[in-house]
Amino acid sequence: MSTKAPSDDAWATMLTLVAELQAKVATLESEVKVAQDKIETLEQEFDEPKTDPDIAAVIRYLANRDDVPESKVC
Repeated sequence: MSTKAPSDDAWATMLTLVAELQAKVATLESEVKVAQDKIETLEQEFDEPKTDPDIAAVIRYLANRDDVPESKVC
């Protein structure tokens, strides 16, 4: 059984394909890093609840009304 060595053209093609795959993997790794950063930011936002300014305005409005008992506002 004899084996035939790949031609120079075959090697060049293979090396080109490997380089393209490496570039694609690097791009995907970069995109994954960006996505992970965004996920971490979202997780922090959910961990640190912030009062919506509109909700705060509604609460102030209700608190200033005379016909709504204070116990119902708080």
